[in-house]
Amino acid sequence: MRKINNWKLYIVDDSDLLNKDINSSSELSSFKCFTDIKTPITLEEVLYKNKILGHPYFSVNCWDYQKYETYHMFFVSTFKKAKGINYLRFNGIDTVSSIYLNNNLLGNTDNCFIPHTFKVNELKDDNELLIHIYPSKIEGAKFDLSKVLYSFKYNKEVINLLAKSLDIPKSSITLIYGDKNKL
Repeated sequence: MRKINNWKLYIVDDSDLLNKDINSSSELSSFKCFTDIKTPITLEEVLYKNKILGHPYFSVNCWDYQKYETYHMFFVSTFKKAKGINYLRFNGIDTVSSIYLNNNLLGNTDNCFIPHTFKVNELKDDNELLIHIYPSKIEGAKFDLSKVLYSFKYNKEVINLLAKSLDIPKSSITLIYGDKNKL
């Protein structure tokens, strides 16, 4: 098993992508690029490590990360043909992605909790691997969330019962939704 470690990360706002299907790094040259990525990591980690934003879990910094919720991530790496490579395996791609090998769609993912393995039929001497991770905010908006919204109501009822049974004020258990500027 050989691990690919030399990644670049390109980030592209959805409004700049204009529904274009990008399957090669040559189409990404005009967008923001981070180099020396050892293993594909979260956008928050990249922005923090490159001192673009503060730590995402400190104070209200999480609100600063909201402007990146509509950004697509493109992880790109090159690797040499090696004897015996028949499969490419991906663990924990979060969440919806398209994977391209040498500009051809290798496959798609939609679950970060299971590994995805793709058979590789032909490799060139020099190969380009591109993983396009779609923004969860945009992908999630494509689904009917009525059942999820019902669970919020259920969870609020459970919290109220919990507060009553523990004999603590409901105000000490708070669910917060919405924009930080409106709270």
